[in-house]
Order: sequence, then C-alpha cells, then structure tokens
Amino acid sequence: MTTTSDRKLKVAIVGLGRMGSIHATNFSYKVPRAQVVAVCDVRAESLQWANENLPAGVRGYTDVEDMFKTSGAEATLIVTETSRHAPLAELAMSHGLVSIVFGTILGHSLLARLTREAYRRGCGNFATSSRNSEEIPHFKDDGSIRASL
Repeated sequence: MTTTSDRKLKVAIVGLGRMGSIHATNFSYKVPRAQVVAVCDVRAESLQWANENLPAGVRGYTDVEDMFKTSGAEATLIVTETSRHAPLAELAMSHGLVSIVFGTILGHSLLARLTREAYRRGCGNFATSSRNSEEIPHFKDDGSIRASL
C-alpha cells in the first residue's frame, strides 16, 4: 500500500532548453517526491537528450496538448520563453494540471490573473512562479498540494 508520504507527484516538463534540461535532471534525480513522467519539446535533439539522460519510462512529446491529455501527469513545469508561460499555464490548467512556471509573473497580467483565480477557487490547479526550488509545490500531509504564492 502506498502511503501519503510515499506518493510522488507525476510531473511533465515543457521545454528542454538550457534551464529545462537542468530542471528535468533535478526533478528526475534530486526531488524524491516527484516523478518525471513526460517531457515536451519541438526539437528532436532535445527529446534525444531526454531519452539518453532521464530515467527510463519518461515519454517524449512534440505536441504539448497531447502530453497534457495522455501522459498521466498531475503537474507541469513550464520552462519556455516568457511569452509562452501564460498560454501554456492556461492550457495545462484546462486539463486539470497544476502549473509551475519558473521565472517571474511580474508584468504578465494573464498569468497573474490565472494564479489568483485558481487559488481563490481552491481547485488546486494554480500557477506559481519561482526562482527558488524551495518554493516548488509540496504535498501536504493529507496528500493534497500546496505552494508558496
């Protein structure tokens, strides 16, 4: 039987550039309560890198919506250029995923609004912005997810 403390957050990562590959590696090997289940990038060489460097079983996608629909992920790390953060967070949240955006939401009103609205609804599908890995959403003792906002 899996207890709450054994449960891992299933994570999908969008963007495998310089920062995305670092986050993918860290989440795969250094975050014990996370399991990377999928990655998405439009570049074949990035998916090849993932195949060679991430744990077996991580699925590679070129279509982000297909990944959100079929990967089994509960959360997504969005590690793309800033202009793509809000639309990708909105798409992820429309599929019921928690969105974790690395970077800043300052000046990005759509992402800030999505964050506030989702948090206010208490649906758990909120976007958070962080430059500090300690602010990544964590499981509460009851198995639900919380984040520093």
